Amino acid sequence: MEVCVERLTGEFQSQVLKTLTEKPNIHEAVANIFQKTKQYVCELIGTWYTEIDHALLEDRSIQRRYKVQHKGRERTVYTELGAITYYRSYYKDRSKGKNVYLVDEYNQLEPYQRLSDGLRIKLVGAA
Repeated sequence: MEVCVERLTGEFQSQVLKTLTEKPNIHEAVANIFQKTKQYVCELIGTWYTEIDHALLEDRSIQRRYKVQHKGRERTVYTELGAITYYRSYYKDRSKGKNVYLVDEYNQLEPYQRLSDGLRIKLVGAA
């Protein structure tokens, strides 16, 4: 996980420094860096949840209770910061027979929810 975060942070730092050297106007620089910051945070969060999924796959107690049906299924949730994409595994609960995405349950996301609660509230307020 730390390697992924370090890579993302290094890329973000390079992009910020490049913007500062190419955008002499403070207004353009701030707008550009603000956009890059939102993208960085979305990518960081997506990486984090993908890594949680990988940890769940390796967890012995999860393996005893759940059988993996599919790995690496993409999910995108739109938030106030932007789109957050992560990859998750689909499990079958051996005792209940129910299928579930454990990372989605961890995130308290409904099966077909595409908008975060915060973005949904913001959109309703703007309507």
